[in-house]
Amino acid sequence: MIEYSAALIRNIEEILREGFGQPQLVLNRRSDRSAGPFHITIPESVAVGTRQHDGRYLCQVGSSGVPSEAFYFGLVLRFGVSQLRENMHAYVLDHSSLSIFQSYPGGDLYPVIRAEWDWNVVSDPHSGHAQPHWHFTQSAPEIERIVRTLSSEVADFGSELVFDQLISLADIHFAMNHLKRIGGKPDYKHDFATADDFIEWFRELVAYLSSQLVYVCGGRALAVVDFIPAQNFSE
Repeated sequence: MIEYSAALIRNIEEILREGFGQPQLVLNRRSDRSAGPFHITIPESVAVGTRQHDGRYLCQVGSSGVPSEAFYFGLVLRFGVSQLRENMHAYVLDHSSLSIFQSYPGGDLYPVIRAEWDWNVVSDPHSGHAQPHWHFTQSAPEIERIVRTLSSEVADFGSELVFDQLISLADIHFAMNHLKRIGGKPDYKHDFATADDFIEWFRELVAYLSSQLVYVCGGRALAVVDFIPAQNFSE
């Protein structure tokens, strides 16, 4: 289990600063008055060009080779109160979510990719969702609404959209790790043995996402790195 600490959050900050070209990024901290679960996120900041989306702040991706205001990233780390005897009352990381948003025509931000890990699912033998995993979250109905809004034809927004009839794939959990079974059990649900293991995985994740954004924006192929999942997962 990964306990909350100032050192853990500092490491996450440094990874985001370096990976996404935002040297002034600062995450929030747990309030001393907090007695229950809490979230570590990106606070509002003029220095890093944050924008609000669904009640949370997103930060510009400032990586060299990525156009200004083309992409934004969001982070949510949720810490809950442990009920395990050896960690009773400790604040432990139970959910991590790193999202990439794209600026669409008109200036609105829309989610496109999300990388998540959830300890509660890892520890639930009845859940088959891969941990960690990717979500690809582009919404076809949302794109259709944007096209209609920007087109010269008058759209009847009260009528059903063509893409509203599609089944959304946004909730599919795409495993980040190899898909195999060991001893009859799926091996794509992993816990992190230590905070260092989580930090190493998070570092590789941010570096990979950043390099991919540089790549699709026309940056040099040399900027692209291979994503290597952390190998120190506990069984």
